[in-house]
This record gives sequence, structure tokens and C-alpha cells, in this order.
Amino acid sequence: MRRLLILLTLGMVAWAIYQLNQLATDWHYVVPADPGELLYAASFDGETEDWELYPGNQVSMQVADNALRIAIHKQGKDGIYSPVSHYFGNFDITVQAQPLQGVFDGSDNNAYGIIFRQQDRNNYYLFLISGDGYYRIQRVRNGSDKDMSGWVPSDSINQGTDVVNTLRVIGYQDHFRFFVNGDLLDLCIPDDPDAESTPRATGVCEGGGWHDTLVDDTISFGRLGVTVNSDNSWPDGIMVDFDDVIVYGPEPITNE
Repeated sequence: MRRLLILLTLGMVAWAIYQLNQLATDWHYVVPADPGELLYAASFDGETEDWELYPGNQVSMQVADNALRIAIHKQGKDGIYSPVSHYFGNFDITVQAQPLQGVFDGSDNNAYGIIFRQQDRNNYYLFLISGDGYYRIQRVRNGSDKDMSGWVPSDSINQGTDVVNTLRVIGYQDHFRFFVNGDLLDLCIPDDPDAESTPRATGVCEGGGWHDTLVDDTISFGRLGVTVNSDNSWPDGIMVDFDDVIVYGPEPITNE
């Protein structure tokens, strides 16, 4: 009996250790964010250990010419991203993006931008702009993507290749705002939170209204990074340089 009790005790201890180890994999230190405080900066002219990088033939993420260069060379490859290793709750991130190569005339759905509150490959948000002058906000939850604000045209976006666009996202609790080249962007938000965003070419937000703030509490913290997306990158591929990543603690967003 004593031996049985010892075995049962050891089994319970092993089970408890296993459960703690499973929980520990989901624990992350979230960087505190006082308003106006510099939280992180990267210019890619020195150390880059904080970033996920890998060279490759079909896709690649590496530092070149003092920038973080992301390239897709495989037809039909949806998109890739490179996040910094730190986790943020509240944040105010600015990134400079310069497309170097690719079809950006609207005939292919090539886009680039910022990934934020990225927890794993199945849970994150995206702020994307296209080279033909559109922007979009997406959420990926448990592997399923949803347009929080569908493709909307903007004169604020510099179009084509070899141009620089400054992208900015502010996230404060469950409120988000988006900027291109210093201009705050309007979002087509559906009235029904389960509905898809449907902006029309006429300027109508079908089933919803135009707002300068997205409110969504699905993902409360995660990593920040940059991304390149392509529905069809063949034959020339798509290549974008990202530089001057700066993250501050945001001021509270209290209303729209």
C-alpha cells in the first residue's frame, strides 16, 4: 500500500509539473507602456537578434542595405511576416516601408504593412496597404481571417515601387487607429460585429459606417512586426524594405 501511495504521489507531481510547463509556454512578459515613453527602436544597421529572420529561395526575410528586406518568389504564396520578439499590449508603432519589386498596379493583390498583437501563426491583426493606393485592416483568429475594414482607396498612399510610405498603428486596450504618411485613415466598420466590412467604390460603407477608430477586444497583446502579402507574386516576385521601426507608449484613445 505504501509503495502504491508513493507511486500515486509521484504521478500526481509529474502531472502537475507537466501542466505548469504547458501553462508556461503561454506566459509572456508584456512591455509596460507609459504614454510617450520610447519602448523599442530598430534601424537595421546593427544588431537584429530581436527579429525573426531567415534567408530562403521561395521566401526570405533578411537585413540588406540597412533595412529589413522581405521577399516572396513563390507563386501563390499568401504572405509572410517578421515580428520582433517582444510582446506589447498598448503601443504606438511607426514603420517606413519601400516596395522595391513587384506588380503594384491593382492587377495582383500585392500588399505590405504592419502585423500587430501577433500571438502565433493563427492569431493576429494586419494593417495592409497596396501599391495601387488602398488600405485594409484584417484580423486572424484561430486561423480564420476577417476584414475588420475592407479595401478602401486613399490619396495618402504613395503608389508604385521605389516610393516610401510611413505606416503607423496605435493600439490602446481595445481601440486602434491607423495612419499613412501622417494622415488618419477612415475605416468601414459594419454595424453587426459578426458581419464583413463592405466599402463600396461610391464611398458608401454598406451595412455600417465610417469611423476613425476600430474597437475590438479579441486579442489583448502580442508581438509587433512587418509583413508582405501576395496572392500572385509570379513571375517577378515581390520585395519590400522596412526601416526605422519606432514604438512608443500611446496616449489613451477615449473616443472616436
